[in-house]
Amino acid sequence: AELRRPTDAAEAATALAADRSARPLGGGTDLLPARRQGVADGRVLVDLTSVVGMNAVAESAGGDLCIGGAVTLADLARRPELAGDEALLDTIGSIASQQIREMATVGGNLCQQKRCWFYRSGFDCYKRGGVTCPCYAVTGDHRFYHAAIGAHRCQAVTPSDLATTFTALDASLAVRGPGGTRTVPMEEFFSGPGETVLGRGELVEEVVVAAAARRRATVLEKLRLWEGDFAVASVCVSADLADGVVRDCRIVLGAMAPTPYRARPAEDLLRGRRLTGQLAERAARACVEEGHPLPGNAWKLEAARGMVARCLGRLAEAT
Repeated sequence: AELRRPTDAAEAATALAADRSARPLGGGTDLLPARRQGVADGRVLVDLTSVVGMNAVAESAGGDLCIGGAVTLADLARRPELAGDEALLDTIGSIASQQIREMATVGGNLCQQKRCWFYRSGFDCYKRGGVTCPCYAVTGDHRFYHAAIGAHRCQAVTPSDLATTFTALDASLAVRGPGGTRTVPMEEFFSGPGETVLGRGELVEEVVVAAAARRRATVLEKLRLWEGDFAVASVCVSADLADGVVRDCRIVLGAMAPTPYRARPAEDLLRGRRLTGQLAERAARACVEEGHPLPGNAWKLEAARGMVARCLGRLAEAT
């Protein structure tokens, strides 16, 4: 592969746009395996690790947290700016291994492709072979890493753990392209499982978590098969509580739907009410009412319900 090393974001965007096969390179922990598996081209690799500003982590005067897209997960976890962001630190610590976190970048984690083992193993599935091909997960092994809510032709899920937490924190992305920079809310970043709204030549330059969201109490629960594994199911709840009353909240389920799933019916149920154990159970049940699981992963709905209840219980105990 041809390697290019731009030093500013505009140059990087131009390099990505110039060649249809070009791919952004951070730590390469997803891109390089994806190339071997035939799900990424990358004959031209645009190294983002030397782009000015993309390795930076800063806190604005107003308390907004600004994270460069090329910051590694390990570096982010070590930064003093994150000292009070416990849910974000918990999320980072749950991802892969220390060796991978030393290489993997924030932007790369958000943009990694779906982990469906049929897709990654060369099956001519719907996403690899086109609309005439089936989703092999429907009749294959779909117990763990496939959707139980809202899937259609493809049953895969978005694998990014950061995406779940950033969605709960109302994060926004500064997306740099050949024509300049645009802001994309984290909730609108994914168009499908492991698929983003990034156009040709666009890259994640920065992630911003607003001060107001950082002041909320935020907790994470993640279910995985082994230490460092991708989530089988996860929940991030971020709530503004005053004297036990939920003034505002976000409930996001990860690895349960094609994209991070906002459980709005549950949020509406909680908003303006005192957080009791009974209310938490009602909200937890509301989170999975729209479930449409495959035969082998219906258990994930019950797991997610339990994790939501546990998150809400942790928040109630902390107030």
